[in-house]
Amino acid sequence: MIDSNEGWAVGSQVVEVGPGEYQRCPRIIHYLSQTSPAPNIWSSDSLGNPKDTFIPSETAYATVTETGQLVSLYVVVDKAIWNDGDLLTDVSDGVETLTLNSGAGTQTIQIWATPLIVGSYDVVMDVDNDGVFDEELDIIDSVTITGFNVIPEVPLGTVMSLLSMLIVFVVYVRVNRSRQNKQQTNSSD
Repeated sequence: MIDSNEGWAVGSQVVEVGPGEYQRCPRIIHYLSQTSPAPNIWSSDSLGNPKDTFIPSETAYATVTETGQLVSLYVVVDKAIWNDGDLLTDVSDGVETLTLNSGAGTQTIQIWATPLIVGSYDVVMDVDNDGVFDEELDIIDSVTITGFNVIPEVPLGTVMSLLSMLIVFVVYVRVNRSRQNKQQTNSSD
């Protein structure tokens, strides 16, 4: 029988694939008490909407469940396999250490101010604040895939220049075909 204070929740998980070796796995549904929300984290926009692709001129955010805990948020280079004891090396503008609000909602935190560096990254919530990945405690954004990507910007001027060149080329080809058709028609007469 399920107590009214308990329920099912989705949490990011890493599973052991060998002694001391862990790999990303699909988010696992697990049973927990609602008095202690399942910790979760995802890359997002400033409003908390999930966002997995950024450009260098944007600011990256993470949204986390409110647990009331003191945690550190790291932006790290994406890893396909996480091992217990891996050092967490932040590549953004610094580790975000904060006490999360208490409650049943979510909280959005800026994790990387502009300019972002092109690449693939994971967001790690270091629950025990030791700077080391602990598979029993720490939470990773999107354990089955890259947490988020930063892709190069294509300036509008570049796009417009390429489009203009394409239009000029198409017009040039059509004019030449028209001239050739007229010459062939004139020489046939």
